[in-house]
Amino acid sequence: MQSKRERGFTLIELGVVVLLMGIVLGFSIPAFLNFGRTNDLKAAADNMASQIRLARERAMSTSNDQHFHFSYLYVGYNYAVHPNNPIGAYTYFKLPRTVTYSPATFGTTFFMYKDGRASASQIIKLVNAARQDTATVSVEMSGLVTVY
Repeated sequence: MQSKRERGFTLIELGVVVLLMGIVLGFSIPAFLNFGRTNDLKAAADNMASQIRLARERAMSTSNDQHFHFSYLYVGYNYAVHPNNPIGAYTYFKLPRTVTYSPATFGTTFFMYKDGRASASQIIKLVNAARQDTATVSVEMSGLVTVY
């Protein structure tokens, strides 16, 4: 009679694999969470800059100035843009919950004019509250918007 060869894994081998997977996950999950928080900050800054650029283009194409409000005091949103006329509708934007203005009491308002200029130069600094990373949106009077 031929003997059959046993197949499969021993309990010790399975235990070692589970232990190694646990160690890998233990180190990767915090790194992945920090990666997500950093992406929230970059995405918030890029989105804000895009909205300012869009308002500039809208002001130039419609010959109607666009008004921006930035404030930590707004309930339910963090910044808004609207045409500078009585019938213009507001568009509201909210920052991710881990992203705030720096300083925390930041508040400003400015216009994007129909000739493409901004009413004033602005530096809008965003900070990730959990990691203290920062991103800055810069609006120059010429209408140039940069993120750094």
